[in-house]
Amino acid sequence: MAGNIQAIVMPKLGLSMTEGMVAEWQVKAGDRVAAGDVIADIETSKITNELEVHAAGVIRGDLAEEGIDLPVGSLLCVLADEAATEQEVAAFIAAFTPLDSDSMEVTGDEADGDIQRPRPGQGEAEAEDESKQAGAGTAAAPAVARGGEDDAQAPATRLARKLAGRFGINLAEITPTGARGRVTKADVEKAMAARSLAAAQSTATSSSGEAYDEIALTPMRQAIAKRLTESKQSAPHFRLTVEANVERMLSLRSDLAHSMEEGKVSINDVLVKAAAAALINVPAVNIQFDGKTIRRYAAAHVAVAVALEEGLLTPIIRNADQKSIMEISLEMKELTRRARSGALQPDEFEGGTFTLSNLGMFGIKAFDAIINPPQAAILAVGAAEKRRVPAEGGVLTATMMTATLSCDHRVIDGATGARFMQTFKELVEHPYQLLI
Repeated sequence: MAGNIQAIVMPKLGLSMTEGMVAEWQVKAGDRVAAGDVIADIETSKITNELEVHAAGVIRGDLAEEGIDLPVGSLLCVLADEAATEQEVAAFIAAFTPLDSDSMEVTGDEADGDIQRPRPGQGEAEAEDESKQAGAGTAAAPAVARGGEDDAQAPATRLARKLAGRFGINLAEITPTGARGRVTKADVEKAMAARSLAAAQSTATSSSGEAYDEIALTPMRQAIAKRLTESKQSAPHFRLTVEANVERMLSLRSDLAHSMEEGKVSINDVLVKAAAAALINVPAVNIQFDGKTIRRYAAAHVAVAVALEEGLLTPIIRNADQKSIMEISLEMKELTRRARSGALQPDEFEGGTFTLSNLGMFGIKAFDAIINPPQAAILAVGAAEKRRVPAEGGVLTATMMTATLSCDHRVIDGATGARFMQTFKELVEHPYQLLI
């Protein structure tokens, strides 16, 4: 009787994921594993996740090579029971057809970027059921180790320990970003890069003798470049700009700050609430578009751009229209902290219906932003500053803010975008409505 054989495939860890790589195997061919055992670290352009098996068995066949990008649904290894013969395993591998990404079903709300696994009947594949810990590419650069504390007990993956030993990197002095607080191969590579940069600072020269540094694109930066290039090329952008008087908004922020014990309310917190309310008022902007179908949402899931050293992440305030400004403020602080420590999960930065990007804290007066697909609009906000503005009977000085909405003209018309901006400006200039 033939033994049970299952394919372990590259899981889909978010809606935008098309490929990933095995950063490190935790098992080798011939190892026996139990249900729930971690067998590999899977790395995408944004996060690193552990891959678990959901049944007991023996790892059979060749393991996919580490460090090679593989499409979602492609074979990583085979899990079989002892009754399966080598011939049966070989025949299974030869007959295996990679799963199509579209055939991998979302376990929760599809738009929220939940992890996917094969539909029943395609069954042999095992996909990870939970995104456990964000990792390489989203954390601050680790400290470079130069000896000191013994790192024998430092939690680290097998490959990270091997690489660190080879290059004299002390694991105890590296900031871990892997699951369960482990140092990963990527963490060690960051430490190596930092050490190399420090040693060779300003030593590189061009053919003309001018000094320069060469910096390779991180996986996150590569993903950003690809995504925004596609957006700029495929989505016909048009832009609408308003100037809003934010005197009342600043007053409201001050009032809320005095009543909030856990940190100050920011201007951005109020803007998130205003944008969410405007989206509910003009639902034709609160959409996602995949090139064929428009998804119009009942709730406003507002993504907020957060700048990191490695690139840009957009953590999402879900159901922002249903939350108070104080709730938004507390949640945004936590999401920002998690983004900067590399702890965001895929469903915390995928699935937004709209994005807010604020560069006002840098003194930028006005700018326009590129739409983050599959969203169809993004709001760019500049600094609040004193300006002379026309008023009845003359000119007065007021605190003004410039906001620019970029829209995808395939699904949002000018009048629709204008209604949104009209509503947004009204809410910003009369923000106490947001407390009702």
